[in-house]
Amino acid sequence: MKIKVRLVLPLLAIFCLSACGNNEQPPVTPDDPSPVTPDDPFDVIPQDSWNIDDSGKIRYVRINSTAAGLNAATDTTQYNCGGTDLGFPWYDQEQKRLYVTFGDSFDQHKMVGGWNSNVTLYTENFDFTNGVKWEGALSGSFGANRQITPISKNVANRNGWTASPESMCSPLTSTTIPTGGIVVNGVYYLFYMEVYKFNVVHTDPGITRNGMWDTFNSRVVKSEDKGKTWSLCESLVWKCHDSEFNCLNGESFAQIHPLDIGDEYIYIYGIRGGRESGVSMGRVLKEKIEDYNSYEYYCGLNKTTGEPIYRKGDNGLSYINGKSSCLVINGKCGELSFSYNPYFEKYMIMYLSSQSQIVYRLMGDKPYEWGASVSIAAQGNIPFLYGGATHEVMFDSNNRRMFMFIAQWSDKVYSTHLVEVVFNEKR
Repeated sequence: MKIKVRLVLPLLAIFCLSACGNNEQPPVTPDDPSPVTPDDPFDVIPQDSWNIDDSGKIRYVRINSTAAGLNAATDTTQYNCGGTDLGFPWYDQEQKRLYVTFGDSFDQHKMVGGWNSNVTLYTENFDFTNGVKWEGALSGSFGANRQITPISKNVANRNGWTASPESMCSPLTSTTIPTGGIVVNGVYYLFYMEVYKFNVVHTDPGITRNGMWDTFNSRVVKSEDKGKTWSLCESLVWKCHDSEFNCLNGESFAQIHPLDIGDEYIYIYGIRGGRESGVSMGRVLKEKIEDYNSYEYYCGLNKTTGEPIYRKGDNGLSYINGKSSCLVINGKCGELSFSYNPYFEKYMIMYLSSQSQIVYRLMGDKPYEWGASVSIAAQGNIPFLYGGATHEVMFDSNNRRMFMFIAQWSDKVYSTHLVEVVFNEKR
């Protein structure tokens, strides 16, 4: 370095003397501009990813990890949750805690061991990069261990439980599976369906179809002590079938998922038993959430004014039953879930489509307006997939990456995956 200094300094001195003598400033050579590269953390697409989206909204999708069981980031068998059904997330803003209620869950891998109609896990760690770090599970109610809905006869027999009659649902009910949770004024509400039998035979067209089931009722349990104990909302019963399996008016809301978009209402979206109906919508004032007769149901648009028509109570349910004009989404939809998408700044619905794909749609200006469907995953990506769900807190810091749950079922696997979806940059 010293040699270089001795060589350079004389040259600089000669240059400076020459310039000063001519009373001129040395020429300025501009710096070479540095190449500008977009700050895209998702520039490299992983080899194990896919993209079946035709709209251009998604960059790639991949399985991040197993969400529950022995191979999950947290071994959830300690919570009686090994093989498990789809998980529905819901969030307590006060506690900054994310709850996920999984459906039919078994102690061990697949469907082995003790059986709970549902298990609710929670976390306050929202870094999902390396899987979900579960921090605990709700203890259960109605005399059950972990389960927070009333006990079916089948589940009681499987576990050797002796449950009191008031803790039991209908004797013909096989299981009570959650369909969506919400927190309203600090109270937890979990909607669930009473399932009679899966893969039932229907007279039209008279064949047994995978993914079909009959429900007796859609009901709600609530907790006023942050999930420690749960009780039945006695008045909230959407009656779907009677004991002779005749279809009743509540069948359009056999599976209910609630949504709070920040106005004075809680909106409920419903489908019939199974995965072969369109989506119906209802609403209720938040302070009336436990009053069944205060719920009113979307009956289409007024042809003159273009304004929505709502009808209350059983009259509303009777009016919309079987009318495609009263649906907010047509086509075959299964396992509905809703959340806010902070990247697109719109509310979002996810469901299993008739093409056996997990898709999402973004809400328009009104809760009965939904955009085109965007495909996330198909059977070729996750064989035997059947349900997907997410929540606003499951997006990373720049909101371009969304984490979600996708369930998988066959005779070889019964599990839920944590899947990451990376969106393309908005143009």
